[in-house]
Amino acid sequence: MKKNILLLVVLLLSFGANAQMPGDTIVVNTFNYGSGTRDSVINFPNNPLINYEKVLMLYNIRCKNGLVSPGTAGQTNIGCGEWDYSCNTYITDSTRVDSVQSTKPSHSISNFSGTTYPYIAAPFYNLYQYTQTSTTAGIVSESQHTVGSGILSLSHVLAANNKSGRSQYLFTQAELTAAGVTTGNLDGIILNALNNSQVNFLKVQIKHTNLTALNASLPDTLGFTETYYANTTFATGNNRLQFYTPFNWNGISNIIIDFSFTNSTPNVALSLQGQSTTNVCGLYSSNGYYINTAGGIIAAAGTAPFSSINTQLTVAFWSRGNTGVSTTSTSIIEGVDNGMNRQLNIHLPWSNTNVYFDCGNNGGGYDRINKLATTAEVENTWNYWTFTKNATTGIMNIYLNGTLWHTGSGKTNPITIDSLIFGGNINLGNPFKGDMDELSIWNKELAQADIQAWMNKSINATHPNYSNLVAYYKLDEGTGNTSVDASLNTQTASFGFVPDWKFTRGNQLTRLFTESSQRPNTVFLQGNYTLTNTTSTVFDSLPASGNIVKQYIVISNAGTSQSDIYSLVNTNVYWNASYRYLYDGITGVTIDSFAVIPTGTILITNLPYKDRYPSKYEIMSFVTPYGINLDLGMNGKTWTFDMTDYLPILKGNRRMSIERGGEWQENMDIKFLFIVGTPVRDVKNITQLWRQPGNCNYNQIITDAYFEPRNVLFDATAKGFKIRSMITGHGQEGEFIPRVHTININGGADEFQWTLYKKCASNPVYPQGGTWIYDRCGWCPGMATDLKEFDITPYVTPGQFASVDYHMLPIISPAVGSSNYLVTEQLVT
Repeated sequence: MKKNILLLVVLLLSFGANAQMPGDTIVVNTFNYGSGTRDSVINFPNNPLINYEKVLMLYNIRCKNGLVSPGTAGQTNIGCGEWDYSCNTYITDSTRVDSVQSTKPSHSISNFSGTTYPYIAAPFYNLYQYTQTSTTAGIVSESQHTVGSGILSLSHVLAANNKSGRSQYLFTQAELTAAGVTTGNLDGIILNALNNSQVNFLKVQIKHTNLTALNASLPDTLGFTETYYANTTFATGNNRLQFYTPFNWNGISNIIIDFSFTNSTPNVALSLQGQSTTNVCGLYSSNGYYINTAGGIIAAAGTAPFSSINTQLTVAFWSRGNTGVSTTSTSIIEGVDNGMNRQLNIHLPWSNTNVYFDCGNNGGGYDRINKLATTAEVENTWNYWTFTKNATTGIMNIYLNGTLWHTGSGKTNPITIDSLIFGGNINLGNPFKGDMDELSIWNKELAQADIQAWMNKSINATHPNYSNLVAYYKLDEGTGNTSVDASLNTQTASFGFVPDWKFTRGNQLTRLFTESSQRPNTVFLQGNYTLTNTTSTVFDSLPASGNIVKQYIVISNAGTSQSDIYSLVNTNVYWNASYRYLYDGITGVTIDSFAVIPTGTILITNLPYKDRYPSKYEIMSFVTPYGINLDLGMNGKTWTFDMTDYLPILKGNRRMSIERGGEWQENMDIKFLFIVGTPVRDVKNITQLWRQPGNCNYNQIITDAYFEPRNVLFDATAKGFKIRSMITGHGQEGEFIPRVHTININGGADEFQWTLYKKCASNPVYPQGGTWIYDRCGWCPGMATDLKEFDITPYVTPGQFASVDYHMLPIISPAVGSSNYLVTEQLVT
């Protein structure tokens, strides 16, 4: 895309210098046809005893090696390049300083996008509504059948000292039959408690099964019949759990009894009497802690053990993206080497809904594979992702829930990780907006079978590749701002602030079970009853997620070559005081809302900020011609430009560069002729008012976000001043419709106003389809170039400051073109 460029020059003038060695010409050669660079230090004359009547730049270009590019596939760039590109020439003077104005927000607030933030300094709680059933049984007749007579104290069955828990126990058909259980309804069970405790949201579910042992790698969590659901008080001794819905046992299958509970406020640990068996008859899990990283929760991991990673790597974790994350740019983990080269990165996803896996860097770039993900793969569902690389075989793989999801070959860059961040990228940006759990990093490519066998289990020493485990963050702490590395390396990860710790309700725990051969003694009840079932609404409360609020100030470095400092003042965790909600605990649907009264309000404002750089002057701007069939001859074509006004920066060693993409479209030969003699006027100084920004849009120019009014000190010893403006147009900004530009000195009415509107002219060099013109700044296909000089001497006072404001008036109803073209403008004094 071509850029609009505005160049405003103030020249400080004095008259009457004497010439020395008149008529001599000093030739300075810069780039020539054979130059292998477009960026070099040029030695310009720097003798203060010599004056120059004029400085000319001879700008010659020819098609590469004098060849002509025919309109034939594969030959369209052998001479002049086929397409048009911006091609701008710069002189950088590091003894001078430019600045670019921008703004920085006064506050950053995680997971908040507005400008007015009402808050409270303490957490508030949202309510979740559930329906439970209590059962009163009138016993007409009953038989009790006991399976298990052990005397063990089992604390993992209903671990009420945790926020949540789930456990499953297998009973075989033979055990039930031997205990006297008959085909038909199971109406309840009795458990023997060894102490008192409260177990809330206790749910008992039962299903038939053909399994003869339970497996933590493949837990069975679907297809159960709910038989009991109530907040339950356990007292020492036998405790009856009367089912509100009996379970109809078929008499021939084994059964699994599933217990789950949620104690948002943990209670006393509950022990039940039980026994050991000869096989894995039990599974249990608790809490299910994890972190939500939507608020920018990012941790730095200790990386000393990562030196063992070179040719092979595996990264695995559970994740569940928030709603909308599929179109958000995120990094869930990034690692770099000491040179800040990316060595590991996972976008899960990027804003184009692709999952990217980057791994290994040879100093010239990193290996990458990527694939488009579905919404379900990255949003609102827990998924287990595994990323592997083997630089020896060149294979990079991505597994989803143990199944190969994507692969790439020829990826042989070695891996060197010296710093690692998870939850975001290495610059603490692009946080993964969702839940994260069980992060493991290995110095080996794990086999798919091992991934599948261990994805639902906590890693321990029985893992076949345990010695290759470099780091393992289970994220089970539930509190605090660190996470323990459960590998042998014990490299603690530190969060910048306390994470938003979450836990999983008991009935939703579906992974990370521990296998057990112990089982509670269980009495099965069968009989005839008169049941009275009473439903009741029960509420649970959970804290709302807080926001990390960072406050900043800008410390000015005006008068130096250093950019202003954007300084963090303080960091707090606040809660958005909008509403607290009542949700349906099963569906998550909002039932009601209640206003939260704020204790304060933060207004996010824009702080003025300036970046500073060595002064960079654009002395030439053109758009390269369309080169098919273009013949500029072996000697090319030369344009001559008067550069005398630029003498103050064309002294001594100065960096000269040609940039913006078109610098290699043609051969170039550029010379400067310094003609000794008496100048018409001495140029005392040239000062760049506004540095050309990298990118800015038209609205930013119109609203003074760029090229804001600036105070300029005018030299007390100068006799005259002028402003030079150089503008090129593209899109709707002067090429096809008129644009009004103004310059204002010290407020009041505009001293200078002009309209830029240049239509395309006939092509004077090459009769190619379409039209293009040549003007002061070079060839501009389909563009307009405007050079203006304004004598501002009557409007300023030497030795005094004056405000200079360039402005471009908006178009009310653009007829053609797009308002989204990028623009770069430069004002020079």
